[in-house]
Order: sequence, then structure tokens, then C-alpha cells
Amino acid sequence: MIAHDPADEAGRLAAPARYQILDTAPEPTFDTLTRLAAQICHAPMALVSLVDGNRQWFKSRVGCDLEETPRNIAFCACAISQDDILVVPDTLADTRFAANPLVAGPPHIRFYAGVPLMTEEGHALGTLCILDQVPRKLDAQQITTLRALAKEAMTQLDLRRKNLELQPIQDRLQLITDAVPALISYVDAQRRYRFINKAYEAWFGCPRDELLGKHLLEVLGEAAYDRISPHVERVLAGECVNFEAQIPYRHGETRYISASCIPDYGADDGTRREVKGYVGLITDITERRRTELALRRSEARKAAMLATALDCVIGMDHRGNITEFNSAAEAVFGYQRTEVLGKEMAEILIPPHLREAHRKGLAHYLWTGEAPVLGKRIEMSAMRADGKEFPIELAVARIPVDGPPEFTAYLRDITERKRTEERLSYLASYDALTNLPNRVLFTDRLRQALAQSPRHQRLVAVLFLDVDRFKHINDTLGHDIGDLLLQAVAGRLLNCVRETDTVARLSGDEFVLMLTDIARPADATQIAQKLLDALRQPFEVGSHTLFVEASIGISLYPKDGADVKTLLKNADTAMYQAKERGRNQYRQYSPAMGARAARRRTLEYELRGALAKNEFELEYQPQIDLGSGRITAAEAFLRWRRPGRERLVPSSEFIREAEAQGLLGPISEWVLRAACSQSLAWQTKGLPSVSASLNLEAAQFQYLNLGKTIERILKETTLDPSGLEIELNERLLRTPATEKLLLALKNLGVEIVIDEFGTGYSSLSYLKRFSIDRLKVDRSFMRAVPGDTHNEAIITAMIAMAHSLKIKITVEGVETAEQLQFLRALGCDGVQGYLLGRPLSAEALTRMLLAETVSGTPVSAG
Repeated sequence: MIAHDPADEAGRLAAPARYQILDTAPEPTFDTLTRLAAQICHAPMALVSLVDGNRQWFKSRVGCDLEETPRNIAFCACAISQDDILVVPDTLADTRFAANPLVAGPPHIRFYAGVPLMTEEGHALGTLCILDQVPRKLDAQQITTLRALAKEAMTQLDLRRKNLELQPIQDRLQLITDAVPALISYVDAQRRYRFINKAYEAWFGCPRDELLGKHLLEVLGEAAYDRISPHVERVLAGECVNFEAQIPYRHGETRYISASCIPDYGADDGTRREVKGYVGLITDITERRRTELALRRSEARKAAMLATALDCVIGMDHRGNITEFNSAAEAVFGYQRTEVLGKEMAEILIPPHLREAHRKGLAHYLWTGEAPVLGKRIEMSAMRADGKEFPIELAVARIPVDGPPEFTAYLRDITERKRTEERLSYLASYDALTNLPNRVLFTDRLRQALAQSPRHQRLVAVLFLDVDRFKHINDTLGHDIGDLLLQAVAGRLLNCVRETDTVARLSGDEFVLMLTDIARPADATQIAQKLLDALRQPFEVGSHTLFVEASIGISLYPKDGADVKTLLKNADTAMYQAKERGRNQYRQYSPAMGARAARRRTLEYELRGALAKNEFELEYQPQIDLGSGRITAAEAFLRWRRPGRERLVPSSEFIREAEAQGLLGPISEWVLRAACSQSLAWQTKGLPSVSASLNLEAAQFQYLNLGKTIERILKETTLDPSGLEIELNERLLRTPATEKLLLALKNLGVEIVIDEFGTGYSSLSYLKRFSIDRLKVDRSFMRAVPGDTHNEAIITAMIAMAHSLKIKITVEGVETAEQLQFLRALGCDGVQGYLLGRPLSAEALTRMLLAETVSGTPVSAG
């Protein structure tokens, strides 16, 4: 049973190879889509199937043990030959499949629905399909959702192939599940919400941000939680659970729900694993239950039910006259029940322009028995007593009675829902804070402008603008002031451009402008300068007067790019060049900028992999005690064994980029752990006691909770705190963060050293308050010593001062025997410098310490 081959079968067969997807390991992205397809369509089996020349292979599967099948019996081989979904309601009734071994034997397929996974070139890779062992149908909502899931699967395949930056899969799933009226959630093993859809938000009446991360008990309340907790225990034990329950709802109301819960093992590789959480699908079946109860109740209770119904319930006879009008309908339409009974519904409740269609529809049903609206929910317009139209959702049912047909219309006022939909549609294209177009709308407008530009032989300019140091305003004055400032910035930007131009906010403090129909590049630079001048004027925000500067990058079509992505990227690159050149200026893109940006991206990429690949190393420069001549401490220096470099790269060549990329914290923690481990290794080998000395920079204070981090690493490495020295620049002593850190380190027992002493402005009171263990005189004071009487006098005074305070002192930059002799004569405690040892690898310094131990003679004594 081989389906009709596509016209370009050779091209189609080449597609799986380009995607490099066949015979690959499971991936959560596709497993999630497959599980969602099975759940939403209530199918026991779902597959992501890929079809090559001889077989179909399953990238993801739910409820099916097969890994692949021959192509000649594959349902998906037929599905890929058509453009849209293939639905086989009953395989035994379809001559193409009735004799198929997958129908006659395991897994006994009786229902199939598959959507082709089409590449941009029009080649079908395979399908997203669902299967069942009983004949069935799909409703329109399920088909729409299955198409959307297939489209998402193809999107993920394309993104995987192109290796572009992925958008979080949760964002994609959020869009899909938000279109589903049922409540969809993901709850982890600790019973905390990790994902909910929009229906869930509506159910609880609060934004998802307030629900995510909360425990079920916090969100549901004790009564509802007690009802569902036994079912949750079952699903977390690995059981698929379906149940119905009556649970408390807002304002004391009770709602009926139907729930399906599927355990999540994190991967579907056929092995039994610990349950990571579960996917829950909850349907509000309150209205269905109410309808069922209403049908069973006697006429004596009918009036009470109608009076308390939340929706409008309107009865109508075969002539179209109103026979029932409940209190909800009275409230919505503004009529009293007695005013409308016996009157024609079309004349009272339906707008004039729809009345004739309503009457013809009723007549057609009475004549033919065909009515498209019966049994379905439709949206239409209704009319209140004051003549105003409003939107409603309507469901009409025929009441099973003898004689002429009677009908009941259930309807609800969806005015607020429509407003919400309009608002959501607006938010999909506009930034909620500034009301400027967002990235989606800007990209669409720019794409249209590029398409029209060649026709008019005019240029299009893209200006990428970033507000300089905006984070500082947010951090110091708060996000409320920051938001007001962004709104004010947006207003000024709009005032600087024409109505035909576009100003958009991408994110945070990033804005982008599109200038259309410009004659020459200078027009764009003039606008850029106009923007800078406008932003330079002070902003009055609340009680604050704020001054703002910006950096702007410019790219031009077609010179700097022929598509949206390239123009935005090049404008962004030019903007970063403006920042690097001192900010508060604009830069026009040039190819040289692209090369620099590429080098920066390469450095960033390699840095991010350096920790994982263990490419960092520490070198240690010995510090010598002049009394014994022995090595007592070693200052650690970070080095990077960067791929393609013959020499070790010093930290000065990459640490600022690491800071810019948010990597300073992890790198600093690695240095702490490596130095502590090395100090412990020297101790365990019975070598002379040598402390590892680490120099902390100001930038590290914002990336690490240093006191807690150092305490944790000391415990993890089991290093005695006396084996670690922390060097702090003298200029840091005045900051509150440093004071807090020094107190924490003293409590731990870590040695505290003030580095570059003499270059800052610390007072003696700081030295005494924090019980400093040692001072390190900056190497600059050793230049031209001996011989420079000024520097000699300073060094002499600092050594005398340290000794009077009972603080040890070490001098850096010792490079000659004369300098060493000079310091000995002054009674200096310790020295560090190239004369006594350059920075060495840990192995080389270990050999030096071993030689000291074996010979009994200080290797570094001079």
C-alpha cells in the first residue's frame, strides 16, 4: 500500500537528510507536541512520523511500542501525498487500509488522522498523526488544533535544521493551548504549577504570573484541594487518571469539572522513570451537567432552575414566538418576562438587518429538518430593549416533544470577552507599556517597506536605539520611574519622525525606528542626531529630573542588507559600536563592524564553553617569607587555554567580556574552588603550609554572595580557612558591601590582605576595625629602588607603620637582588616578584615545594 508519490519524490527523499533527524534520540520538544496531540484529541496513540524511501520512522510516539514500519504499509505514506490533513474515520471501511497488517494485527488501527509536515520547499517529511483502536471522528476544534500542532512540529524541525536561536517551546505551546477552551496545566512533582493556559487564568480570575510556582493548595483552597488530592497522588505514582468532580469555585459557587491527568517522566524512551510532574486537562462541564439535570427534573422545578441559571435561557415555539424568558435574559436584554412572552423572538431580540435571515432559517428547518445552528455554538449580534446591538454566544437545541418542534436558546453576553480579544489582538502587535509597535508589527512593516522600496527607488533606514545606563535608573529609582521614563522617551522619539515612519519598542530600553522613502544616507544621520538632541533635554518624571543619553546604530537598505533580519542585525552591531566609542552618539554600519562583532561573538561563544570544557587554569606566583626564605603563600592568576592559541591567555584579555556576558559569577566561583582544592592538595601531600591567595575585583561583588559562597566552597573542599587568603583592593574598603564581606571572612578565619596598598585612600581606622592580616605594597613603589629616595622613604614609612600596627607587610614587584637586600635591611616580612618566581603552573610550584621539603633548604631563599 504505497501512496501516490509526490511529483518531486527525489527532492522529498533528500529532505530528511538535510534535516538530519532520522534515527536521532528523543527530544522533549517533539514528545511534548505528541502528548498534547493525544490528549487534546483524546487519542491513545500519537506519533511524529518521518517517511523516507523504505520506511516510516517515529521521532516521537505515545501509546505505541513500534519504532518504525515499512513504508509500504505506512498510513503516513498516504498522508504525505496530500496538502492537508488525512482523516480515516474507519480503516476497515476504507479500501486503501482494510487489508493493512497494522489494521488486522497489532496495534489494530481503526482510526487515523495525520497532518503532513511540509517543508518550505513543499516537501513532506512525514506527519503528526493520532491513532485509535476504535472508529471515531474529529470535531472542527480538534482538527484545527491538530493542524496547529503539526505546524508547530514543522516549525521546530525548521528551527532545528537552521540552528537558529530557539524561541522557548513554552511560548509556542502557550499560543496553542490558549486557543483551547479547556483548562490546561503542568504541575510538577512538588504539586506546584509550572504552566497554565489562558482558560486557567480566566477560571481563577488572576494573571498566570500570580499562579505559576504556587502549590495546588494555595490556588485551589482547602476544600477543592481535598477533593482532587487523591487523584493527584495516583497520577504522581505513574497512573493516567480521568475523573469528574464537583469543586468549590469563586464567590461560593460550585463547578463541575472533567479532568484528564497524564504523568510526565521527562522522556519517553521506553524505560520507567521517576515522575517529574503531570499534564492536566480540565473541562468545565458545569453547563452540561446543568442541562442534564434540567432534562431530568420535573416541570415543577423548571422555573427555579431557569431563575438561577447564569446564562440567558429563552424558549421558542415553531412559529418563532417566545415561550420562556429567564431572569438572566431579563438582566441582559432589559425586558421583563411578561413583556416578551408570546411575542416573536426576531422582532424583540434580533437586530433588524438579521431578522429576515432568522425567519428564513426557521422556515427552512420546518420544511426540510435541516438547521445549521442546532447543536452548535455560534456568535452573532443581539439587540437590547434600548435598541443597542451587542455580541452574544448562542446555542440552540430542539426540545424532544411530541407535535410541532420547540426550541431552547442558551446565550450569553460576550461583550467583555470581545473586548478582551480585541485587547489581546492589540497586545500581539503593540507594546503594552509605550503603545508603540512591538517586534512582530515592526518586522511586518519593515518587510512591506523593503518590498515597495525598489519600485520607488528610495532608501529604507533602520535605526537601532538603546538608552544608555537605563539599568542604573531602574536600580536606583525603581521600575515605576523607569517605566514612566520609557513612556516619555517613546513620546519624544515619535515627535522626531514623520507619520509614515515607524517607532517600535523591542524590549527593555531598546527601540528601533524605520525611516521610509528617504533619498540619501545623510537623511538617516540627520534624524539620528535629531533623536540624540531630543533625548538630551531633561525629563521631568514624577519628582525627579532625569538626564538621558542614547546610542544609535544605522543600517540602510539595500546597501547594508536585503532582508529584515540582516538590517536589524547590522543596525544592532552599529549601535554597539556607538556604545564602545563612548555612547551618546550614532554610528552607521560598515562591513568592518560586522567583522568586529563576529570576533566578539566568537569570544562570547568560546567563553561560554570554556567552563564546561575545563579550559581554565590557575597559575601561582610564590610569595616568600624573608625571615625563613620559604614560600608561605601563592597568588593565583586565572589563565585560559583557548582553542587555537599556543600560549595561555591571561584574564586581562577576556574578563571584561565575561563580565558583559554575565559569566563573571560562575568563573569567579570556579577560581575559588580550584584555588581551595589546590591549597588542600599541597597540605595533604605534606608540603610546607602554603596559602592560596585570591584577588577579588569590585565587579565580582555584584555577581557573588561572596561570604556565603566562600563559606560553602571551604566546606565542600574541606580546606581549613587558614589555607585561603583573600586580597582586596584598598579602594574597596569604604563600600558597605566590603565591610559586610570582611566581617564574614574574619568570622570564618580566612586571611585578609589589602592589595595595592598605598595607591588608595584608606585610613588607619579601617585597618584596625577589620583586623587586616597583611598589607601588600603596590609594585609601583619599587620602581627605581634603591636610588629613588622618595619611593625609599615611602616604603620605609609603610613598613614601620605596618609593624607598629602589628600587621605583616609584603612588597610586590621585587625584580633585582639590590631591591631584595634593601627590603631585608628594613625588616620587611615578605616579598613577591619575578626575582623570586614568575607565575607557575600548579605542577611546577608543587615540584618547587617538594624540592624545599626534600632538601630542607628554602628553594627561594636569596
